[in-house]
Amino acid sequence: MLTELVHMVTNNDHKIFKGTLFCNNLLVTAELLDLIEFFEDNNILENTDYEKKIGTKITLELSLARLNSFGFYESREAFITKSKYDSKANFYLYDIGVFNSGDVPFVAKYNAVLRFLNSIKQIAKHTFTDVDIDISIVVNDKKSSIIPLTYSADDVEAITVEEIEKIDLLTVTFSDINSEKRLLFVNELMDFVTAFKEDTRFSSLIRGAAGFYEKCIGAYQYYLRDFSFNKLKLELDTKALEFMQKIQGVINDSQTKLIAIPTAFVLAFSTFDYDNPRVAKNLVAIVSLFLFSYLIQIFINNQKSTLKFLGENIKSFLETFDNNEVERISNKFSIAEDELNNQNDRIASIEVLLWVVPIILLAMWVTLRINQK
Repeated sequence: MLTELVHMVTNNDHKIFKGTLFCNNLLVTAELLDLIEFFEDNNILENTDYEKKIGTKITLELSLARLNSFGFYESREAFITKSKYDSKANFYLYDIGVFNSGDVPFVAKYNAVLRFLNSIKQIAKHTFTDVDIDISIVVNDKKSSIIPLTYSADDVEAITVEEIEKIDLLTVTFSDINSEKRLLFVNELMDFVTAFKEDTRFSSLIRGAAGFYEKCIGAYQYYLRDFSFNKLKLELDTKALEFMQKIQGVINDSQTKLIAIPTAFVLAFSTFDYDNPRVAKNLVAIVSLFLFSYLIQIFINNQKSTLKFLGENIKSFLETFDNNEVERISNKFSIAEDELNNQNDRIASIEVLLWVVPIILLAMWVTLRINQK
């Protein structure tokens, strides 16, 4: 019936006055009689002084409030007042002469606002209605914000094409319950709306959607940078600790073998016969000590190879990063490199002592042999 109603109004003399639509000099036809019956059944007619006789001309007085309930709106403001939170599948805006269509700029803006409004309700802790106004309470860990979901036709008209795009992007983010971005955007929303009076918060939000979205994106990018920095720092520190443990393990895991070195030295010197250097056991002790040192040297060479391999691994790992960036993010690798150098020094010290002692014993044996002649 909405199409027939619009056709009747737009093709005949009419005016709107104090909540009533006056349609004058209507020619009664079979189609008009059907409309009149519809008007009567739905209490739309405000007058009764008309004749339902085909061919006569009559005046009908229609209640705009009742027409609104069937999708006929005299103005965009009336439409917004009656359809702030949901719209009919089919409606007509008299003041701009259009049916609902996504191609109509005002309707496209209204649909974007409606989707955005519903996404606000999704993120709200609670939404209630007070005097026909839906009010959402948005909460985070630190505070809460009250957002009355009120707006006007002028607010919708003021939205630019760019802001429609930003409103849709905000709607997508607020509707994604599994998004980390959503929580950050909610926090930004709470900060944004507190700068306005309660009754203008939502209208200020849709009018400033482009700026609000850019602010949210800026905060999100900062969050990503900070998160990435901390994640990289944790990765570097963990890797440095892993290298440290491996470096320290080179000697720690072989302590039983290293303890055998002084034991062998003490045994060799204690069994050496200083009074009679020519006895066979002295030569056996010296040869055994050199053989022992040779075997330990093989073990030390393995340890040195392990340290060299770890050093190359550290160097290779650091080369995958900008060196300055690594130094800025973590100082743990300098500690790991210092420990690597210390372990190399310890291995070198052990190696020197390993060969100095048997050489000393050999020199003593040679000296004693010479002095006995």
